[in-house]
Amino acid sequence: MKIIVTGCKGQLGTEILKQLREGRSEIGPIPEKLLNATVIAVDLPDLDISNYKMVDEFIRRNRPDVIINCAAYTNVDGCEVNHDAAFKANALGPRNLAQAAEKTGARLVHVSTDYVFSGRENGTAEASRTSSTSDTD
Repeated sequence: MKIIVTGCKGQLGTEILKQLREGRSEIGPIPEKLLNATVIAVDLPDLDISNYKMVDEFIRRNRPDVIINCAAYTNVDGCEVNHDAAFKANALGPRNLAQAAEKTGARLVHVSTDYVFSGRENGTAEASRTSSTSDTD
């Protein structure tokens, strides 16, 4: 199995890599098939997920089974001021990864935040209305 972890230098990416390396998470051991996986950790500037051509070429070249997207613009206040940068990282990037994953047959794991979806929903569709916990608490 081959896994690509995007945003590998961030908090989530670092933790995912640690769990894959150590073979366990806070809730117990990770599945056996992940223990021997080839893990490709990538971040800016080597992969800009908002650049479709770069993503497409990287995914085609590496042919992963799974892409774990940990890349994001995480500064909530900054997102409200820097709309373009936030949109590129948090909307275009995941779209680019999803399209590249579909082309190559890879599975995409994308992690969101409770600032976008509260977690109270039973599943979330792409067109779902946002509803953060900060909006409802």
